[in-house]
Amino acid sequence: MSKTIGRSQIQVDRRGPEWVRNNRAMSRGRYAQHAANLLERVESDGYWSNSHPSDLAGNPLPRVVTVKLIDTVSGAQFGIGFSLGGEAAAAYAAACFCAAIGLRRYLELFGLDVGVFEVPSPGLMTTLITDRGPGSGAALAEQVPFRELSPAYSGQSKSIVESSHPRGDQNAEAPSHPVSRLSPVGLARQELWRAVQHNHRSDASARLTPEMAAANVRANPMAIWTYLEERGRKAGRSMTFEHAVRTFLQPVIFGIDRNGIKLNHLRFILAEGDDDVLSSQAGAGSIEGYCLPMCLRHAWINLEGRLYQVEAQLPFCDDSDQLRLSLTELQAHGRRISAAKAAQAENKRAARLHGDIEFEKQLGAEFDRTQRRPGRAKVRRSVKHEPLR
Repeated sequence: MSKTIGRSQIQVDRRGPEWVRNNRAMSRGRYAQHAANLLERVESDGYWSNSHPSDLAGNPLPRVVTVKLIDTVSGAQFGIGFSLGGEAAAAYAAACFCAAIGLRRYLELFGLDVGVFEVPSPGLMTTLITDRGPGSGAALAEQVPFRELSPAYSGQSKSIVESSHPRGDQNAEAPSHPVSRLSPVGLARQELWRAVQHNHRSDASARLTPEMAAANVRANPMAIWTYLEERGRKAGRSMTFEHAVRTFLQPVIFGIDRNGIKLNHLRFILAEGDDDVLSSQAGAGSIEGYCLPMCLRHAWINLEGRLYQVEAQLPFCDDSDQLRLSLTELQAHGRRISAAKAAQAENKRAARLHGDIEFEKQLGAEFDRTQRRPGRAKVRRSVKHEPLR
């Protein structure tokens, strides 16, 4: 049989061409060898978190999907986005937003400070390699000049990003599910920090050219990124922060009145500027804005064609980390507030009835025995008040 049709064809027929490509076929070179500059070719893909996040009550929530953009030349992770409960186009849009404004500023929106760590500079890719999932939508196609769609179930077609996914432990025990003590935003911050560390910890020695080795460039993605960027070898294009917000973030409608700006029971105030800019909109009832669905600590509203950053506020001084909510958590918070308000309406009637009964029981009179009589009250002034000594 082997002599007639060949051993490789037998393996293809038995295991499938993709298995043969992954396990038996000889390498035909690296994907990076077709690119010369940073951001010239970028791979993207999403993966599930190993554990379920928890809400404020400790109940498990749907797992977080992390989407990463990885430069094929340096191997650096420079764009990260998130979605809750499934791989969504919003996660790819958030990853592009991260790339457009830069990883440093993106981390600041999540309350993280990179400190002494170097991070990739802002820039959008020229070519994006993605699969046929949510990342192939038309919304991103308008912002990326060239796109390549990898075949389904073909991990090697974007092997750089596929190989960077964290691996979970496998066991043969009874089914179980790990639940993290972190919230969805907490798991997102964990993945962001993992990306910062990856750019400095990952072994990129196979990417070093003779010139890089002679220049003592460290064998990690961040060092290669810095080396190439200093020599002008970056093919990305820049985008202003305001343009990035309008292009990649999710549009939402905020409520607005004299008491301020609200999004589903969460109050916001202007991060900077004069509150007088809101006075002209106070009677409108609503106002357009944008938010990062995975972190609502900050948002942006559109006033007279200009974007203003707003910050979430608690009703009184407390731990501000409570404000780092995902849009899904905020919707759940709104439902809990509405339920608490309805329950309080019932409690209000019960408390009044019980109080009236106790008052009459202890004093022998009704709580409210007021009568309304016609005319002005004629108060007798015959009682003389003696001064206190």
